[in-house]
Amino acid sequence: MTATITISICDADDDIAELGSLFEAIVEDDDLRAVRKQRVSGEPRPDVLGAEEVIKLVVESAPLMGAVTACVTAWLAGRTTKFTLKIGDSEISVKGKVSEDLVRQALEQIRPEAKELESVPDAGGETPPQ
Repeated sequence: MTATITISICDADDDIAELGSLFEAIVEDDDLRAVRKQRVSGEPRPDVLGAEEVIKLVVESAPLMGAVTACVTAWLAGRTTKFTLKIGDSEISVKGKVSEDLVRQALEQIRPEAKELESVPDAGGETPPQ
């Protein structure tokens, strides 16, 4: 079971630069190597000329959801500008420090599958019975 996470940034001085910085943090995070990630054109919005650029992540386990939360929270900790971070349909207004709980709550609203991932036990490298 997988969850697809779409992240965008708006209302920043430079939305594309901030999104690029977040994408770079995600790519460089060793814990997120198994996550499929890409920058793509998002759905056109009436208030934006052209298509908005977004980050799309495909997460396949609960530990990876936790790693996404940790990475996004750590990236946000270094931000000093005001902007809006959109995770799926949730919006987080960034004006300084953002709690990990706020990021986790936004990620949990992505899709019902994301909550189901949390309830699936991690195999922990064990070999399944034959």
